[in-house]
Amino acid sequence: MSAAQPVVSATYPQKLLEGVGNLWQLGVLCDVTLEVGGVHFPAHRVVLASASGYCRALFLGGAGLETTVQLQGIQPGGMENVLNFIYSGKLHLSPDNFRETTQAAEVLLVRDAIRLCCAFQGTTTTPPGKVTEAPQDEQYVQELQQDALSELLERMGMQGAREPTAFELIVSWLGESPLRFPEGTKMLGRLHFPLMSPTELQGPVQATSAMETDLTCPKALSYHMHAGAQPALQAQHGCPQATIPTLLVLGGRGPNNQLSGDVWAMMLANGTWRRMGRLATPLYNHAVAVLSGFLYILGGQSKFDPAGQHPSNEVFRFDPQRGTWLQVARMLQRRSRFHGAVLGEAIVAVGGGTLLGKLTRTVEAYEPIQDTWRWLVPFPVPVADHAGTTHEGLLYIAGGFSSGKTLNLLSSYLPRLHRWVPNHPLTFSRCEHSLAASRNALFCVGGRTLSPAGTWVHVAETECYTPSTDQWTVLRLISLGRCQLSMVGHEDQLYVTGGGSLSTRTKEAAVLVSKPAGWAWQEVGFLPQPLLDHASCIFALPQAGVPAPQERETQPQPSGYQ
Repeated sequence: MSAAQPVVSATYPQKLLEGVGNLWQLGVLCDVTLEVGGVHFPAHRVVLASASGYCRALFLGGAGLETTVQLQGIQPGGMENVLNFIYSGKLHLSPDNFRETTQAAEVLLVRDAIRLCCAFQGTTTTPPGKVTEAPQDEQYVQELQQDALSELLERMGMQGAREPTAFELIVSWLGESPLRFPEGTKMLGRLHFPLMSPTELQGPVQATSAMETDLTCPKALSYHMHAGAQPALQAQHGCPQATIPTLLVLGGRGPNNQLSGDVWAMMLANGTWRRMGRLATPLYNHAVAVLSGFLYILGGQSKFDPAGQHPSNEVFRFDPQRGTWLQVARMLQRRSRFHGAVLGEAIVAVGGGTLLGKLTRTVEAYEPIQDTWRWLVPFPVPVADHAGTTHEGLLYIAGGFSSGKTLNLLSSYLPRLHRWVPNHPLTFSRCEHSLAASRNALFCVGGRTLSPAGTWVHVAETECYTPSTDQWTVLRLISLGRCQLSMVGHEDQLYVTGGGSLSTRTKEAAVLVSKPAGWAWQEVGFLPQPLLDHASCIFALPQAGVPAPQERETQPQPSGYQ
């Protein structure tokens, strides 16, 4: 079968423009209003973003959801003329309106309108309505007012804005004029270069000779040349983009023990779930860590196997700015049912194993800047199904399973002294539980333990540990009968997701929230499906990169636990 050949209509572009112009004239489907000097101009966001560099950068940034946008430095008459040009392709120029029209075109960065203004200024013989485009393709940039460009960057505020757009505008403004370079360098210093790809950096730089002497761009390019070191380098730059705090749930074991490879994000503001993507492979009994705005997935099992004979040592890193996964250095030991945490500028993996397999007491740390793992001081005992969290620069490990019994140990790792120290033990021995820090305390929730008769029973009591006094307090008001759950702390709240019930033999889907003040658990929603042996974390997603909501059942049915 021969390949289809494109057939182009010569009249379609003009008819499309006329159709859009008619909608604008009628005020139909307008979704944004531009306010200039108290005068309101309804328009279509997508049309403005296509024609105006200013609006494109603005709408892709912090003003993406605003219905009314106030513009400074523009006269209503100039705004009306340029807006009419955007919708018709015709610019009505005269000596009386030339200045305000040019000013509006420059501030809005409407390239074709600026060219026509330049051509009109350069001739006194061309009749009105016969002005043609100026031959210089980038001439408009040289005449762009510095205050207009500065205002654009200020309005963008780098809050979710597209960095390449701002970078291209600044570099184009610099052009070939060395006089603009000092101010341009200051503007470049406001950008977050790690958000840009090497191609996006190299193109405008190579096209502009003035950029060759600036050290900012070579540093930015080196960021992309050392992938493993990006978390450390990004921490140095800081990330000014607007972000949305979300509760991420990754992988896990769902209905019929089917493994999940989904990454789901719950918006903390409204409790809605959105699919953020998928893991490299379905996983359960894995660990998650967040370091310098990057998400790390460590170890786990990619096939359902109660004996746990095939744990993984692979580590994947997710870059939320680009939505890409990168496999980094593997752990020194394969791990399942272990704990992973961020400690300082490193990621630490502690213990691991299964109830039916061999346990380990090894501890290792990942250094992103070197992309290598190194051994740390081993944990006091071989352990699996333990819980952990970090608080004020220390790593705490609580409970777990070892030597055929559940543990009540609480140990903390002191990174400066490179040693583990014992703390006051838990009130209840437990495994497959969760530990999270909130404010100045640690909270231990759920899990199970062996009864004197040798059967598994829930540990429903919630315990609160105060590091300053080295004491545990039982909070019976927020008891919870779940195991293999996941819990994270955020500000003054605890978020519990999933888990299993020994009494009903079902997996759970409800999402619970409790404030550490001793309030009861409050149900705030449901996971997209019942899960256990999953991982969760609080993660800051870039506002511009939040995906659309996914359809799901609001009341998922419980599934068999085993």
